[in-house]
Amino acid sequence: MEQHGIFIADPHALFREGLKKVIQTIPFLTVAGECSHFDQLLPALIQHSPPELLLIHLIPFKPWVEVTEHIIKEYPETKTITILNDLEHHHAQHLIDLNVNGVLHTSIAESELKHAFHIMAQGKKYFSSSIIPLVTFRKYSQEDDLFNPSQIKWKPRDLELIRYLCKGYDNHQICEELCLQCRTVEGLKTKLMIKANVPNTVNLILFALKNKLVDINEL
Repeated sequence: MEQHGIFIADPHALFREGLKKVIQTIPFLTVAGECSHFDQLLPALIQHSPPELLLIHLIPFKPWVEVTEHIIKEYPETKTITILNDLEHHHAQHLIDLNVNGVLHTSIAESELKHAFHIMAQGKKYFSSSIIPLVTFRKYSQEDDLFNPSQIKWKPRDLELIRYLCKGYDNHQICEELCLQCRTVEGLKTKLMIKANVPNTVNLILFALKNKLVDINEL
């Protein structure tokens, strides 16, 4: 495969070092440069010339995304890969709308990361498995009337998880109650937020109370 240079933009030195160690094991990738702050990214790309791949860890989200938008317009030949550390679906949707080449989640394993690099180096797009449900989801905007909460079909496990959330249980407590792994619980919560058309756990709880999915007297 053709050799590709990758530029790493991330505020955490330890995270960058971990990524570089993984990249060093991939024959077709070399580290073209790195930076720790969004203010440094554009000058660095101008100085070193745009790399084939650009990996941006979106912390904090807003300023990094603004820089990402600019880079996509100025350097469309660069394949932009973004890393999220949360699963709020409006973030994922915004990145898809920007037409980035990949959206990864910080929970990604090394083997999947290598696979993602291989796919994106070929010019294809890649999304972490935990991101895919969010990519395929779009919040209703001009067609809000099509979304009817009363028509949503809730499974017993859905309602059980919602009840624990309404009781204020954290992920660890829910894992113990349901005998599930924390990653599984996170995935279930994401699916519930998609079903309810809400952006986060707080709004999911409000949705559940408003639509009487739980009996407030049992909380």
